[in-house]
Amino acid sequence: MFVLSYRSFFVILGLVAICLCASQLALGQSEAYLQGKRALFLIAEREYGSDQSLPAFANSALIPKGVACAFVFASSNDRDSIECHQFEGLDKLDNADILVISARRRYPRSEDLYRIRRWIESGKPTILIRTASHAFGERTKGTGYQAPPGHAAWNTFDRDVLGATYEGHYRDWVEEPRKRVRMWPEPEKLDNLILRGFDVGDFIPIGDKLYKYTDLDPEVEVLLSARYPNEEAIHPVAWINETGGKRVFYTSLGGLEEIKSPVTQRLLTNAFIWAAAAKSVAKVSVNPVKEATAERQSPEASHRSILSADGIAVDLVASEPLVAQPSFIDFDESGRMWVVQYRQYPFPAGLEIKDRDRFWRTKYSDTPEAPGRPGYIPGKDSITIHEDSDGDGVFEQSKSFLEGLNMVTSLAWDADGVWVLQPPYLLFYYDRNHDDVPDGPPDVRLSGFGLEDTHSTVNSLTWGPDGWLYGAQGSTVTASVSVAGRDEGPIKSIGQLMWRYHPVRNEYEVFAEGGGNIWSCEFDSKGRLLAGANEGRKLGYHYMQGSYSRKNFGKHGDLSNDYAFGYFTGIEEAGSQRVTTNLMVYEEGALPARYNGAILTANPLAGKVLASRKRSIGASFHSDAIDEAMVANDRWVRPVYLAPGPDGAVYVADWYDRQVNHMRNSEGLLSAVDGRIYRLRHSESNPGVKVDLGKATSRELVDTLSDTRRWYRETARRLLRERQDRSIVPKLKTLLRKERGQVALETLWALNSLGELGESLRLEALEHANPWVRLWSTRLIGDEGSGSPAEYTKLVALAKKDAHSEVRQQLASTAKRLPSVPSANILKELLKRDEDASDPYMPLMVWWALENLCSENPELAVELFEDSSLFGYAMVQDHMLGFVMKRFAMEGSRRSLGYCANLLELAPDQSSKSSLLAGFEEAFEGRAMQGLPDELVDAIAQAGGGSSAMGIRRHDSAAIETAIGKLGGEDIEESERRQIISALGELADGEYAEILIDQLSREDEATIMVALASLQKFDSIMVADAVLERYPNFSDKIQVAARAMLSSRSKWSLRWLKAIQSGNLSRDSMPSYVVEGMARHDDDEIDRLVAHLWENEEISIATHREVEMNRYRGILDAASFSGDRYAGRDIYLGRCAACHRLHSEGGEVGPDLTGYQRHDLDSLLLAISDPNAEVREGFENYSVETRDGQKIVGFLADQDERVVEIRPVGGQRLIIEKSEISEMESLGGSLMPAGLLNGLDDKAVVDFFAYLQSTQPLNIR
Repeated sequence: MFVLSYRSFFVILGLVAICLCASQLALGQSEAYLQGKRALFLIAEREYGSDQSLPAFANSALIPKGVACAFVFASSNDRDSIECHQFEGLDKLDNADILVISARRRYPRSEDLYRIRRWIESGKPTILIRTASHAFGERTKGTGYQAPPGHAAWNTFDRDVLGATYEGHYRDWVEEPRKRVRMWPEPEKLDNLILRGFDVGDFIPIGDKLYKYTDLDPEVEVLLSARYPNEEAIHPVAWINETGGKRVFYTSLGGLEEIKSPVTQRLLTNAFIWAAAAKSVAKVSVNPVKEATAERQSPEASHRSILSADGIAVDLVASEPLVAQPSFIDFDESGRMWVVQYRQYPFPAGLEIKDRDRFWRTKYSDTPEAPGRPGYIPGKDSITIHEDSDGDGVFEQSKSFLEGLNMVTSLAWDADGVWVLQPPYLLFYYDRNHDDVPDGPPDVRLSGFGLEDTHSTVNSLTWGPDGWLYGAQGSTVTASVSVAGRDEGPIKSIGQLMWRYHPVRNEYEVFAEGGGNIWSCEFDSKGRLLAGANEGRKLGYHYMQGSYSRKNFGKHGDLSNDYAFGYFTGIEEAGSQRVTTNLMVYEEGALPARYNGAILTANPLAGKVLASRKRSIGASFHSDAIDEAMVANDRWVRPVYLAPGPDGAVYVADWYDRQVNHMRNSEGLLSAVDGRIYRLRHSESNPGVKVDLGKATSRELVDTLSDTRRWYRETARRLLRERQDRSIVPKLKTLLRKERGQVALETLWALNSLGELGESLRLEALEHANPWVRLWSTRLIGDEGSGSPAEYTKLVALAKKDAHSEVRQQLASTAKRLPSVPSANILKELLKRDEDASDPYMPLMVWWALENLCSENPELAVELFEDSSLFGYAMVQDHMLGFVMKRFAMEGSRRSLGYCANLLELAPDQSSKSSLLAGFEEAFEGRAMQGLPDELVDAIAQAGGGSSAMGIRRHDSAAIETAIGKLGGEDIEESERRQIISALGELADGEYAEILIDQLSREDEATIMVALASLQKFDSIMVADAVLERYPNFSDKIQVAARAMLSSRSKWSLRWLKAIQSGNLSRDSMPSYVVEGMARHDDDEIDRLVAHLWENEEISIATHREVEMNRYRGILDAASFSGDRYAGRDIYLGRCAACHRLHSEGGEVGPDLTGYQRHDLDSLLLAISDPNAEVREGFENYSVETRDGQKIVGFLADQDERVVEIRPVGGQRLIIEKSEISEMESLGGSLMPAGLLNGLDDKAVVDFFAYLQSTQPLNIR
């Protein structure tokens, strides 16, 4: 018989796989807490039979475990009698360890209620059941619902004790289990003792009416939740409230039958163990990689545990209580260390949480005021200054610059004060006399930065070499930025980007979009902008001006440009599993030589500082690992920020906490009083240095621009900009003309900051021998938004002849910012640079500039192609023709479709026409081409009509007939066959179903996959029957795709189940994860058949996974032979390659496994046995329901304003028009099914892991 529903049994999701023996040991240990405890039950309600159910529960679950149970009942249940509110025996509370209340609107004698209140408020363990939320609350209607004389009510009991507001319950309850409200455990809470035995994805029927609760306090820890059918609101079913020192557990479960349920009995037993245990009982770690299991160490002990690379010494320079939660470090011209202490994190002071989404983005009751304004509520954040006054490396003096800040993230110095980034504001604090005391309240210069997720709000303020202030914006926030003193509307954005603000011009703009969850903003010595990323195999991102980088689009929003047609994927490092919160480029020359020019990254998850060297790739670079400069054995060490000091050392901000997960932090699971700062220096150097560049003359600062250390050059440049001393201008101009290396670039920047880089000097700089001077001159002209005719001429000449790829990259960025005519002239020359056609970055950079021209002046963009010679260049043929045609076709207006016709008419040869038609087809993939303008139809026909697929999409009957004839023959390429199949599928015309079904009998695997995807749109039993008939003969890969297809419609699912019932297919044809998908159809007959076919399954999912992991580990440990990697590869290709790539083989639905930590067997076993233990960023599961009832679950591969691309398990591409979608939502879990290795014998398991853990591709002949 079922203990839980089949949905519970077959769920594939989960967060923790703990070995069975350890679980049994932990259970025995925790039950020991119950031995000798005394529980007092206060029972006073008659609706739910707790006077029967709770004593029965105590007798079966508590007393055998050593709990002494006493019961106090109301003297009467008659509301007309005062005895309804009288309890005899409450004096037993004096000797109790745990109080249990199951009462409904009873009003004890005043002294008795005082005794209960004192118990709860003193922090003694209390368990509350169902109606206890309004145990002592009055109501106006009815007899016996007001406190009699001498008795007392507690009308705010729900708010005071539960931390929530009781709003009644849903009226109806259906006895039939399938239709009941179902509850689930909160995934991130599965480490809680009370949820032991539950699993993520458990979907458990509730045995009575669902209670409604609203306005939960942020500190409340919800364990179980439920949603009433067709309602959006989610209601908590069980939770813990420990605010104000209380120790309260509550559940709205409690009906007579519910208490008898094994699920409720387990929940209550665990709650008693929790109540009996000391508060210091540690939770089981959900993810041992991310959450430390050891206890906190003192700063000195933690420091001793840190290992360092050869030639590196690690010093502890600051720790709590002096610093806590350090998130930003920088050094001023006097060598003083300024530290931002992010103590208020994660919640802004003074705001009430109104709502929170699945990604933990929070909606607050209001926008906080700026400091110094009426209504400002100070927080706990601060900015502190630490000084090594004698240069011995010890920061013996410290003071506060600002206290009472509220979510401050960073700072930057200026001539008369300090810029402070405290979202939603960019503030300027005047300190004209430089006494480190602000002169008064700050000016607000920018407002509107989002606070939805304080783990990813705007941060890392820094001066760019161009005189702009730059900052990063993280992934899970929005912004609507207004500039003080300007009338323009706010600039809005969603998700991760780099932004900048010019204090003199009072201008704000987005510099580049995309990336990871950014917490850094770093300029190297050439002025490249870099930032870290919270992604595996990514060192970070290089942000080129106006560029677009990858985002997790479903979670973090789309790019702002619907016609971007691509994005950069970041700085890749093969084999890296890093998650780089922060990075810096080391250019100080004081560490061992291997670190010169290296990128250093902070990995807070692993407690490491890592080093990599850049490897040029076209106009940007990737990286290769050097070593791990610092490795902490104390798992609480969390490096989050790196900064160079004037001594050439690297300073490391250590957040120091058990974990750094923002969801866990938002639950209050953080150590807000801890924090350390370390220094990484050369092991042969002495710590410390005495410096005060502020005392240098302006001419001495100009000399400092020649220093080999970047910190000194940057500081000198900043001071020169602040002083605005024009006496040094002649010397700077001489250096610019004379020097050829870094000094020339430094002087260009300095002259620009002084406003002395006029047209004549820019013209000289555009011909400078140093390519970085040419690049930055180009950029500074673009930043002005326009230039002189002479400058435009020079820029066109550079586009035509400059040999440096990054100069050409900047020319593309600048062209995007200039007026249409000079932009078009520059682009025309860039389009002729054949060497850039194969560059990983240049085609998109050029396209983004050309796309801007298409938006601003489309006629001029088309005129470019009147020069027929352009069609002969590789950049145009390989990229631009397809891009520009797709862009106009996607816009879809009559005017833009006319431009498509113009381009076809301008194309001088068939190759060019084919490239244009390919772009046009791509724009219409998944959509019919009906209603095209006559001139475009004629142009397409004259261009050859395009492919067979295009003719089908245009509903050209002759083209359709010809294409169908081709499918019936063998004289076409399989690639064309697949295009025809896909196009016929988009028509979704029933008369073509049999033609597509015939293609399922092809031998080519890719063709069958496309046929399956195309048949998805045909709501016909004939399709299901055809797939089921062929299913046993399909390859493993195709079977995976067929399963996803068959389970997407209820009638197909039912057909499949009946085939299993009749014996035509085995039960093994339907894995457990598919059965879970069946449940989404909410179909009575499907439920009945599943329950019948799997009625003897009793083993719990959690136990199954534990057993599975132990089995594979045992096989591999005991193997006396080496695995056959070639045989293992065959298994991989059949079971994994549909979704994952390994050694360049496989699909792209899931993460590439080549760089995964495949040497870590435990991580592999956990990922295979429990795919949802950790879902890689960007690979979350999505559910799409179409208007005709189809339900598809898969990875969101791409989308634009008209279509989405979903890839289900199996990897087939499904293009769905948004107009056909009735609902689309992120499911959050992994697409990867459990049970991946089911059916493999011991040898096959060893072979599989031998290949999976192989470091090199096999030599396949």
